[in-house]
Amino acid sequence: MLDFTIIEEYCSPRAFHLAEVVNGGVVVLHSYGGMFLGDAIDLVFLGPEYLNLPFEISGIRIYQPCDAAAIRLEREVGVKRTLEEPQGKRVFKIECLAGTFQVIAAKMWVVLRAHEGGSSLRPLFSDVADEREKFINEKVRELYKMAALYS
Repeated sequence: MLDFTIIEEYCSPRAFHLAEVVNGGVVVLHSYGGMFLGDAIDLVFLGPEYLNLPFEISGIRIYQPCDAAAIRLEREVGVKRTLEEPQGKRVFKIECLAGTFQVIAAKMWVVLRAHEGGSSLRPLFSDVADEREKFINEKVRELYKMAALYS
């Protein structure tokens, strides 16, 4: 089975659009694939608390600065936790052609997969392990994870 590669930054010249918000627990930005573009790409934010994004972005760079500004943002608009002091480790900074934006979430996955329409969420989060493994083994080319919170 394909394992996640841990990354500290993700860059792509492609366009991504807000594709899915599932029960408030997952947000997906999707970039179409195809004959001329190659694989489809899903940017999956897990446990989102705050989004400051336009509907479509392109020419992106995503990273987690974990700096004073990130701590301030997490403190001001993030979920208040009794046993956790904000450290800015949940803040994802997205620089793109349209400007700079932020997402507060627990982690982000980058899923490069075969372009066959449909979402990668249903098979990735399937309760049936065989379906999930089949999708990953047959359709997913690369899996990346960015999660300063867990490092």
